Amino acid sequence: MKQQGGRAEEVRIRIAAVTQAIKSTMSTSLGPKGMDKMITQGNSTTITNDGSTILKMMKMKHPIAQLICNISHAQDEQSGDGTTSIALLTCALVDVAETLIQRKIHPVVIADAMEVAKNLCKKTLAESAESIEGEEKMRDCIKISLNSKIVNAYIERITDVTMDVIRHCTNKETQELPMSNVRRVKIKGPMEETAMVEGIVLGTPLKSKGKFAPRTMKVAVFQCTIGQSKPNLDAKITVDSYEGMEAVIREEKAHVLSLCRHIKEKGIDLVILQKSIIRESLSELGLHFLERMGVLVVDDVDRKELELYAEQMEVSPVVDILNIKDSMVGEFMVEELEGHVRIAAGKNICTVVLRGTDDVILEEVDRSFNDAINVGRLVVKQPKVTYGGGVPELVCYTALARYSDPGAPKISYCVRELARGLLAIPEMLAVNTGADAISTVEGLIRSHARGKTTFGVSVKTTGEGDMKKESVVQPLGVSTSGISGAFDGASTMIRIDDFIPASR
Repeated sequence: MKQQGGRAEEVRIRIAAVTQAIKSTMSTSLGPKGMDKMITQGNSTTITNDGSTILKMMKMKHPIAQLICNISHAQDEQSGDGTTSIALLTCALVDVAETLIQRKIHPVVIADAMEVAKNLCKKTLAESAESIEGEEKMRDCIKISLNSKIVNAYIERITDVTMDVIRHCTNKETQELPMSNVRRVKIKGPMEETAMVEGIVLGTPLKSKGKFAPRTMKVAVFQCTIGQSKPNLDAKITVDSYEGMEAVIREEKAHVLSLCRHIKEKGIDLVILQKSIIRESLSELGLHFLERMGVLVVDDVDRKELELYAEQMEVSPVVDILNIKDSMVGEFMVEELEGHVRIAAGKNICTVVLRGTDDVILEEVDRSFNDAINVGRLVVKQPKVTYGGGVPELVCYTALARYSDPGAPKISYCVRELARGLLAIPEMLAVNTGADAISTVEGLIRSHARGKTTFGVSVKTTGEGDMKKESVVQPLGVSTSGISGAFDGASTMIRIDDFIPASR
């Protein structure tokens, strides 16, 4: 038993070391005044303050670090925002739980208290949230999600584009915004030229050379190759004469030409080809013939992308060039967009053309727009907001600090202690804004006790401020999923008493 207890304590020490390391790394990136991280991988460089991206690119091997990374990634997938907060809050709750364990409270009791605290926080947030109407508060939510990003100099432009997407793609009946209807294409250029265009812009550039005038075209997507068929197995063919070589070349040329003629006879003007792993999807000879026939080609499209194009254009993919049916060909208005192809197809479908001066900036613009559109999607689905600046954590802190259940004194004590973990977010926000953390947080606790439940850490006043007056808002879904996810993650970690490697 002593050995087991010693092992469990050693594991807890290692967990605490990991959470402390992550907290010290991530804390400076929290909030609108947070700092960026430069992450290098070989010859590529990424500059970001997005929590999920930082944790993912650090590629930490410790299982606890990977668990926190997964929690942050889940928040990114679900809400698009709050990825740094959820990682830091998880670490803070684990620290508080470790203190309780040192006071001889069993981890299972603490985990039960975390479940009670989580449910109480969800209830408190739902009661304190405000319903919104119109687009003004939605714009505020989107702006706040972009405040801490590199793109904040173009915050109005990105917000306008996001609002255009929401108006165009939202299903008015179900109030849903299907993310599959929002395409994204990255093209180098000034960031202020980021824009939404209706229809589909193919992510893969046009293979054919030269520009073309906008016109109605017949379009087909191909899940087969345009070129000489090659055997799946390794095979060696020996040609021992010049005449034999000429015969092979003539046969290949005739075969490829017949395929291209069949495509042209079907009236197809634009060919979209799936990327092939085993062999090239389009031979140079095939491209030459198609260009001579006036057929445009987009090559090397990933399978998932190609299937999505086919679904949105409502056509079936071509799997056999000699058996092209009418259902496999669609007719759309097509135009050229800086080397890419825009197809006016699909209802409630659009493409956001993201701009950036280089690849590093383009990637950050893409991440920023992803946050913005996910925040907008949450508000469309659930038009309720809470206030930023650490307000959700402070509101929940007040509720947990007052919790008492005479039938479960230990759990009540743990819930009140866990409330301290929620103060980590306003404390770090205060530090990053240059305010005195202790006096700011203590002042906010007193303000909330007096009923000023919209007060939080202000960037403008470098201290306390009314987030309602400053229009610092965020979707209820971001706050709820962030705090719930942190409690779930911390509860999972404190139950671990050993690391056991699986046999290979």
